[in-house]
Amino acid sequence: YSIAASPNENGLLFVIKCYQAGRASRWIEEVVDAGTTILIQGPFGRFFLDRETANLYLFVCTGTGIAPFRSHLKWALETEGDTRKMDLVFGVVRREDFFWIAWLQELEKKFPNLTVHVSTLENDPDWHGETGTVQERVQWIASDPENLSLYLCGAPDMVKEIKGTCISELGIPKKNVHQEAYI
Repeated sequence: YSIAASPNENGLLFVIKCYQAGRASRWIEEVVDAGTTILIQGPFGRFFLDRETANLYLFVCTGTGIAPFRSHLKWALETEGDTRKMDLVFGVVRREDFFWIAWLQELEKKFPNLTVHVSTLENDPDWHGETGTVQERVQWIASDPENLSLYLCGAPDMVKEIKGTCISELGIPKKNVHQEAYI
């Protein structure tokens, strides 16, 4: 699970991926009801936007990895009025795995400095958007690597691969690469 609420929102919003045999998934599905009081620890990470830089933002995520970017986008665009160029690359396996697409499209319309790129891995005849990996998208989008802050969240292999490519091949400074690790 990941927290998706921005600092100025009341309450917490979580993105939770339930696994069929998962201990926490079964607990959520079988025990938790509306109004259940839950004690949690965390968050333990420090996945914040670097607001001291004028760099462009490139957010890359797969699946539930979009959770922190909902918070980042809401804060930067709606609260702070940030006008720097921002790209969000959001990939899933099947188009049925997408969520918040309507919200992202509305945000993109409202803020011309935001471009949202969504893609699926499966070639679905009913899908008319992009297909392929988020790794492919990043190489096309990262046009000014020295002035780019890269934020990664999602499948560990994807994060590792993009981080390596962006630093060694594209020339994004290591200090400008930020990641949220799945635990």
